[in-house]
Amino acid sequence: MNIPCAWTITQGDPNITVADMDRYQTNAHTSLAGKVVEIVGNCDPSIETGTEPPHHGLMGLGAVAAKTDGNCVSGSGGLTTVAGFCDCSNNSTVQNVVDRGYKIIVINCWWTSGLSKSKFEEWTSQGVTFVLSGLSQHFEANDPDGLHSVPGVIHTGRTFANGDFWQYGSSPNMNLDVLAVTEGLYRLEPANSCGITGAGTSVGAPTIAGVVALMKSVNPCLSPGDIEEILVATSGPIPSNAPPGTTRGGIIDAYAAVQMAQNYQAPDVVFDVNETINNLHVSGNLIIEDGAIVQIQGNLSTGSESRIFIESESKLLVTGTIEMGQDARIIVRRGAEMTVDGGTITTHECAENWKRIYVEGNINEEQQLPGFVTNPNQNGVLYLKDALLENAEVFISMHPTYLGWPTYAEYYGGHVTAENTTFRNGKSVAGFMQYFRQDKSKFINCTIGDVRNGMTHWSNFGTTYEGNTFKNIESSAIYTYDAAIIVKNGNTFDNSNHNEFDQAGIHLFHTFPNINGSVIGTESTSPNTFLGGFNGIFSDAGAPLVNNIEVKNNLFIGGDQALTFQGASRHDVMKNDFNGAVWGVTVVGNGPYFNVLKDNQFSGNGVGIYAFYDNSRFSFISNCFDYTGRRDVRVYRGDIIEFLGDLNFGASNIFSESITARRILMTPSQSYEHHYFIEEGTPTQDRLVPVSNFSSNFNYPTNRFESEGTREGNCADIPGLPVNHYHCTLPTGKQALLAYIQDLEDDVEDLKALLGSVPDQSAQWIEIQVLIQNAKRCIQKAKHLLIYTFIDVPESELTQLIAYFDQDEFLYKTHIFGLLASRQNYQLAASYINSMQTSTQEETDFIFTQTLNLNRLENHEYVPDSIELIDLYQIGIKTDPLAGYARSLYQYFTDEKIDLGLEEDDDLSENRFIPEIMDEKQSIVKLYPNPFSDMVSIDYRFINDTGIEIFNTVGQLVWFADFSKGEGFENIDLSKMHPGIYYVLITDKKTETTLYVEKIIKH
Repeated sequence: MNIPCAWTITQGDPNITVADMDRYQTNAHTSLAGKVVEIVGNCDPSIETGTEPPHHGLMGLGAVAAKTDGNCVSGSGGLTTVAGFCDCSNNSTVQNVVDRGYKIIVINCWWTSGLSKSKFEEWTSQGVTFVLSGLSQHFEANDPDGLHSVPGVIHTGRTFANGDFWQYGSSPNMNLDVLAVTEGLYRLEPANSCGITGAGTSVGAPTIAGVVALMKSVNPCLSPGDIEEILVATSGPIPSNAPPGTTRGGIIDAYAAVQMAQNYQAPDVVFDVNETINNLHVSGNLIIEDGAIVQIQGNLSTGSESRIFIESESKLLVTGTIEMGQDARIIVRRGAEMTVDGGTITTHECAENWKRIYVEGNINEEQQLPGFVTNPNQNGVLYLKDALLENAEVFISMHPTYLGWPTYAEYYGGHVTAENTTFRNGKSVAGFMQYFRQDKSKFINCTIGDVRNGMTHWSNFGTTYEGNTFKNIESSAIYTYDAAIIVKNGNTFDNSNHNEFDQAGIHLFHTFPNINGSVIGTESTSPNTFLGGFNGIFSDAGAPLVNNIEVKNNLFIGGDQALTFQGASRHDVMKNDFNGAVWGVTVVGNGPYFNVLKDNQFSGNGVGIYAFYDNSRFSFISNCFDYTGRRDVRVYRGDIIEFLGDLNFGASNIFSESITARRILMTPSQSYEHHYFIEEGTPTQDRLVPVSNFSSNFNYPTNRFESEGTREGNCADIPGLPVNHYHCTLPTGKQALLAYIQDLEDDVEDLKALLGSVPDQSAQWIEIQVLIQNAKRCIQKAKHLLIYTFIDVPESELTQLIAYFDQDEFLYKTHIFGLLASRQNYQLAASYINSMQTSTQEETDFIFTQTLNLNRLENHEYVPDSIELIDLYQIGIKTDPLAGYARSLYQYFTDEKIDLGLEEDDDLSENRFIPEIMDEKQSIVKLYPNPFSDMVSIDYRFINDTGIEIFNTVGQLVWFADFSKGEGFENIDLSKMHPGIYYVLITDKKTETTLYVEKIIKH
């Protein structure tokens, strides 16, 4: 039977237990020490008649699991364990064994009635394999359709030691599956003794059951039917003396059976006509073809490595459950459609995780949508509605690597729509690949949790997220490379488990200047909410050619850095609420792009706006700052725009009441003077007036009380203002844009000439400077739009674009390169960057970075060598705007996020929880310690009756109290709260205004 040879493949698994049903069971033998999980039932030795002392059950247990200790016999299952059941089998007693979770059951005795074929069909469908000792004439043994015919019910016969068939009993043995050599076998006997068996199938059946356990130890997803077929297929020849119809197979070959089990692939199941599945196990592949529509109403289970193929023009509808085997996968071909409507895709009990659903696309075709799949050459479609998907490596992938490079790149662009669907427990939810047409995929009102990454995007644009909840995401809820996504209408990103720099609600990485920018929030839909964590939104090198990255109408609560733009960036940040973050908005080396931060609310942040390094055209207008802990605005080691506001409208920011916080604090090394415009006649103590550096001087040179107007309202109601009075109304078409640009550039030259004829710092001088600044803003926009007009022209016409910008700023050349890369004109792009003339190390670094990037874009399996990675890293740690592309590319290659080591400078106070108070007419509050264990102390002075509320990260009110006006001290007992992040909201009940917002952390 080759059992010792099988042990060279596997010693078995002690977590796999064989249940043996017999009249009497005992574990009273030293060779079974530690091998018997349990003995169940009324175990009376007098029940076992005809033997003295009783031994039958002990023999069966030993045949499976006796230790190799030199005492008697070694069980065939090696390290396999056993459980003994003191009862013969009928439907009720077997059900008891099944209910206790056993998946391999030996039936070594049975009552003469009470076993039904339908119950065996039910049990085997639940993954239970049965090994029957010879039935002789019982239970339709001579009927080919008897209960023994159920796949996974292994009917055992016996042979002599010489291999000849050995009939059991007086009646002919029929319809056996395999045979065991039983003559001369040793068995365990009472009193720790050893003897020769009676050579019946009662020792053969448990011996085979031990081999079944070995098979399952190397492939736990084998179905009962698989196991039976492997045993038959690998068995020896049928003995010549066996009458016809006696057995399907000969003597088992344990070594061959275990070897085949390791990588078993059952025959494929093919549906080429419509079919409804109520209960089916497929160990091989399931293929749906020829336009068939298959509906799973009940349960479908698959084996390890199984594949479900939905071929072109065919459909799969799941309203029941698919239980996937280990590393099993589903492939939705081009022109095919899979719908999960109220159904579940999960793992089979034998598997830890399944692989993924692949959805094929066509990179050259527009997407077809759910319910409208008509073209067999267009993309496949996956539609999920009210579904549950769990325990996958990657739930959905548009990356059909099984097709091989470079073919698989032609199959990017598969479509998924998910509504009210839950994804949980996996590495990633969805992976989108390079697709240069609008990706119409959508996730609406879904729940995503307990995954490493939610969604990943590479070089696609248009995927939309609405009303989803992301929670317990290890790294990033949404993670993009060179992609543009739309996130709107009430998504919630619970990042409260994040505390590291490389974690974020949304990560936006850009390896080259892209065409489109992401949209995070819209004014016309419900706000997205970002709760806690290290980064709410983090973008590096996001400088799209058209459609700036937009962050609008979002709510940020707590966290370290709510919103960060790092590296070369083009963005519009408007009408967001930033509450209780360490840093509200952080801009780091965004470069010479005209970026605007406008109409935002900042409350209870450590620093409202933090600007590091070169942000030379960054402006902030009409924002409100309340209860800032350190500084409203900090500009560190770099510049912002020269003129904030103009003579028509002041900058119109409302700063914090606290003198300490109410600053645009700048390091003294700015390269030019800054001008902050305020409406003429504004009182110097008004919150519209920022305080100068390190003093209470409101009239320092950068404050210019010369504007004609300002916005009206208060911090709870900020009406929008135009960014500036110089509107950029851009024409369409190349020739009109060229003329527009030329006119503006001529205007700039004329204005520069005029500057020399007016007094320095005069009103006219200011007006001219602002006109020049605004004209340059419009020139920049127009030139970006001009480049974009070449997106679809023949390649031969691109030389006109290159020639036009030949002597222009390097900035525009980076975008021309981005256009060529986005068009997949890789050879022309390589030629273009090799021809670029550089004047700075930053520009030379950009060329090195994009040379590596082109290798990646042309060959999706490209890997740089170690020297190239070191050079890329050395560029990435620089603070130059263009270095952001190197950081993103390094992240792509290594999955390591480069940290620039941004730290608060010594000019900022260490205590962000206690705002400095100007006078006694203002309420004050101090919360400590933070973090805390059980108690939070509060020192306060309230000028009106005040309410304090504490919320958890999902917005539930967990504690509240009202305080009368006056001064006091209280200890708040929060010991019953679970460890985590909470938010404190303090409200003046008379004025109904928010006094204080803070994040507190319970250990």
